[in-house]
Amino acid sequence: MTLNIFLMLLFGLILYSCLKNCLFNSSECNSFSIESTESLRGIATVIIIMSHIAQYETSFENVVIGGEITRSFVLTWGGVGVSLFFLLSGFGCYLSINKSSAPLIWSVKHAIRVIFHFIVVYIIVILSSVLFLKEEKNIGSILVNFLLLRIPNSTTWYLKAQILFYLILGVSVVISRKQSHTLVILGVTLYALIGKFLLCLSDFWWKTSLCFAAGCCIAKYKVVLLSCISKIYVRTIIVLLGAIAYVCVINDYQYRLLIQLPAYVLVAFSIVELWNWIGRKSEFYSKTGQISLDLYLVHIAYVEAVFGLNINVNIKFLFFLLLIIVESVISYCISEKLYKFFNSKLITLNS
Repeated sequence: MTLNIFLMLLFGLILYSCLKNCLFNSSECNSFSIESTESLRGIATVIIIMSHIAQYETSFENVVIGGEITRSFVLTWGGVGVSLFFLLSGFGCYLSINKSSAPLIWSVKHAIRVIFHFIVVYIIVILSSVLFLKEEKNIGSILVNFLLLRIPNSTTWYLKAQILFYLILGVSVVISRKQSHTLVILGVTLYALIGKFLLCLSDFWWKTSLCFAAGCCIAKYKVVLLSCISKIYVRTIIVLLGAIAYVCVINDYQYRLLIQLPAYVLVAFSIVELWNWIGRKSEFYSKTGQISLDLYLVHIAYVEAVFGLNINVNIKFLFFLLLIIVESVISYCISEKLYKFFNSKLITLNS
C-alpha cells in the first residue's frame, strides 16, 4: 500500500511539473539550467533508490500494482538513474573546469568535496548502526572500509568512479583545453575496457561511464546543440531513439560493451531532453537533487539490511524513508559547511 502511494506520488509530481510547463509555457527555467538539472538529479536519485528497494524487498512484486512486471521495470531504473547522474555531472563539470585556470586543482577540490560527504555519511551510518540498529562493528573493518571509501554493505562504486572522472577531466584539460572533451571520451572508454575485460568488474561499474564524456561533449557544443534540438521533430526523434536504446540495454543479457555504452548515452540524453522539453522544473525534485549524493550514500548503507528484516513491508519502507531523509539532510548540511570552511582556509593560504 505504502509503496504504491509513494510511486504514484513520485510520478504525480513529474506529471504535475510537465502539465504546469505545457499549460503555462513556463520560460523561467531554460534547458540545462541549474533548476532543470537539479530536478533531474532528484528524479535520478529517487529511481535509483526505488530500484534497490525492488532488488532487496522479496515481497515487492506482491505489494505493488502490476506485480512482477512492475518489479522488472523498476529494477532497470538503477542503470538509468546513474546514466543521468554521469551525463549531468559531465555537463556541469566541463562548464565549470573551463572557467578555472588550474584544472588539476579544480579536480582535486571536487574530489575532496565528495570525500567530505563520504566521511560525514560514514560516521553517521556507523553511529546509527551501533546505537539504533544494534549492529556489532569490528574496529578493523571500520578502518578498512573508511580507507577504501566504502560504505558498509556496498562497494560505493559510483563515488570512486566520479572521483576518477574528475581526475580524467582535469588531466584532459591540462593536456589540451581545446580537445579535452575528446580526451575524456578516450579516458572513460579506456576505463570501461579495463573494467570489463581486464578487471572483470560487474557491469554497473562501467556500462554508464560514457555518459560522463557525453555530458562534456554536450557542454562543449551547447549552443549549436540547443539550436538543433529546438525543433519538435528532432526532439521526437531523440526520445524515440532513447526508447529503442532502453529496450536494447534491458534485453542485452550478455552486457556487451559496444551496446551498453552508446545505448545508455542515448537513454540519458533522451530523458534529459524530454524533461527539458516538457518538464523543466520541480521544486520537490530540485530539493532532492541538492542532497542527491548524501541520499545515494546513506540509502545504500541501509537498503539491504532494512528490507531484509522479517517485518511488515509498509513499516520497513516508512522506517527506511525516514532514516535516509533525516541522515541525508544532516550529512549534507555538515559536509557543505566543512567544505566551505576548508575552501576558505585554502583561499587564505594561497593569498
